[in-house]
Amino acid sequence: MPGSRPGPARILVSGYYGFGNAGDEAILDAMAAGLSPHRLTVLSGDPAATRAEHGVEAVPRQSLRHVMGAIRAADLVVSGGGSLLQDATGPRSVPYYLGILWLARLLGRRFVVYAQGVGPVRSPARFRLLRYLNRAAAITVRDQASADLLRKAGVRRPPLEVTADAALGLPRPVRDPARGSLARLGLPAAPPVFAFSVRRWQGDGFTAAVAAAADGLVQRFGGSVVLVPMQYPGDVAACEAVRARMREPAAVLARRLPTVEMLELFACFDLVVGMRLHALIFAALAGLGPVGLSYDPKVDAFLKAVGAPPPFAVRDLRGEDLLAHLAASFPAPAEAAERLADRLGHLQAMARRNNEVVQAALAR
Repeated sequence: MPGSRPGPARILVSGYYGFGNAGDEAILDAMAAGLSPHRLTVLSGDPAATRAEHGVEAVPRQSLRHVMGAIRAADLVVSGGGSLLQDATGPRSVPYYLGILWLARLLGRRFVVYAQGVGPVRSPARFRLLRYLNRAAAITVRDQASADLLRKAGVRRPPLEVTADAALGLPRPVRDPARGSLARLGLPAAPPVFAFSVRRWQGDGFTAAVAAAADGLVQRFGGSVVLVPMQYPGDVAACEAVRARMREPAAVLARRLPTVEMLELFACFDLVVGMRLHALIFAALAGLGPVGLSYDPKVDAFLKAVGAPPPFAVRDLRGEDLLAHLAASFPAPAEAAERLADRLGHLQAMARRNNEVVQAALAR
């Protein structure tokens, strides 16, 4: 039995790794640290990059031969974290990730669902597929909405446990008044430094609204604007489009950074306006109350969890409204930072719970 095996266990991790997404790579960093000294093998879109960045074994996720070999070699399969079981990004995600779990059971291996954000799942056929998770050894999800969706789909066992996004288990970066990371990366460091992180969105109005708000901040407070892509290369064009619409100078982070360096960069910022969930998580870890631009319920859920104001909807974003909010709330009062620290401490403990659930599954 896996639980009786002496020494470290062998864990196969299935997720969206090796695709240049800073949030997913942060999740893997947190998982690798939290599940040490067990030996992780990761299904990756770029196995060589995953090995080099995270110090784990990795195999190509699209190779059935490699996937089946990795499952056979594992004591436990872990699915997560992140937004895997959803069809907003396309019809293949749900069948792919559940297919890995079907193979695991076919080959006699147990699986754990780890800190997943589930949904949306709009297709009735794909929604019914979620019932396969009744075969899991354990399930943790990162928010209550994900738990509710799985229950609605008919997932009754094992008990669903609501925890937090695994990336919240990362160590908090130390604030850097000297802003050394900005200098090393050739980015502007004149304070205050306003960071904007955006992804592709339909239409030109959204880009113009973000650019107007960024310009307005510099005109009122001085300082610098840095645009931070969280997905490479996909978000680079969106950030460049904002910069092109701005009147004030701005810089775009030109390359993807490992998680530790990305957190150090966020510790140099004075304000973060983010569209992707993990830009907001990085901001919170750096002690900044994040301002969200919502395109997905997961953004709303996280901001509520840290006690931040509700996000601005990207669909009808107005630059003057965003600027008015930012100008009125900057700089944040000391009591706001204290409230954030309290909420964050609770979320970090919940994030560590994900690893405890895996450990318990290995021991059974």
